[in-house]
Amino acid sequence: MPKKNGLANFEENFPGADIGGDEWAFIQAIAAYQKTHGRRYPTWREVLLIAQSLGYRKVADPGPLPKPPEDKPDRDE
Repeated sequence: MPKKNGLANFEENFPGADIGGDEWAFIQAIAAYQKTHGRRYPTWREVLLIAQSLGYRKVADPGPLPKPPEDKPDRDE
């Protein structure tokens, strides 16, 4: 079966990719920005502006970059 496109089907396409509330808010803000401004690929500066519009503020000194989360194996395989 072909994969479906769209945010609504993300969990179906990528099992185990649990998206939390903050992540959904960020995804929706990016999507709204893209639609409002006709920008399919916002620049990093625009992404920072979107994050700041959601309330992001730098409050601590920089630290090491975190490691990406490990992918969970698919249950169907």
